[in-house]
Amino acid sequence: MTTTLAQTTWQTARCLEIVREGTATAGSATYLTDSSLVEQADFYRGGTVWFASGSNTGKSAVVTDFGEGKITFATQASNCASGDRYAVADPVFPRWQLIQANNMALATTPLLQTDITLVTVANQESYALPAGVFDVRRVEIAQSVTSPYSYARSYYWNEVNGVIYFDTGKKPAVTGYIIRLWYVGYHAELNADADVVNAAVDLEWLRWASVVNVWRWYIKRIEKDSPASTDLLNEAKSNEQAASAKLKKLSLRHMPRDPHYGAW
Repeated sequence: MTTTLAQTTWQTARCLEIVREGTATAGSATYLTDSSLVEQADFYRGGTVWFASGSNTGKSAVVTDFGEGKITFATQASNCASGDRYAVADPVFPRWQLIQANNMALATTPLLQTDITLVTVANQESYALPAGVFDVRRVEIAQSVTSPYSYARSYYWNEVNGVIYFDTGKKPAVTGYIIRLWYVGYHAELNADADVVNAAVDLEWLRWASVVNVWRWYIKRIEKDSPASTDLLNEAKSNEQAASAKLKKLSLRHMPRDPHYGAW
């Protein structure tokens, strides 16, 4: 099951305890109503609404107006309808900040990734690494030009300044075979609701790391001491550290660099 940006921002808002969840009693492409919403006019204006079921499932939007149980937002692809589940958050932590907080967290966690851009050229010694590929941990050479490729590991290479060099006498002897690189990289930035979080990312850790980023932004924005906010930041830090410690025990996200054998 994939996890999207819309889902992670919703979960971040949940951890911040700013979300109200409910069921629409009516709606259209630009609004939904819920007779149980009793907050004063403009309470959610500038906040975020997430669509949890119905035709707009998996999307979110900025609340442009709120009053008398009616949440208004930019035109969606489909109509909201009675029975659609939704979640709404007030504007203290805006949608753009929730997205930014998630991306900041993702940008700091290295992930084991693969690249199959390169192909062998008979007796070629050096191969420039593709853009974004560095810190290579393993090099594998396909044994067939068609699937299944039956990759074989090479122990006769070095990475120097963005280039893979094969040892003399151990250069690939054939042309057109995929070179699979295992490397440590970082998550691509997520911008659209449907953008997917890499499956290697621990979602519990991501939620709390994002909450830490949000509280840091908030404390800096208000530019004054706020004991309650500081306490909540420290609580989020503790939860992030606990999730990170659990991750180290239960999950393999990295790979040691393969040894380099002598070419004899």
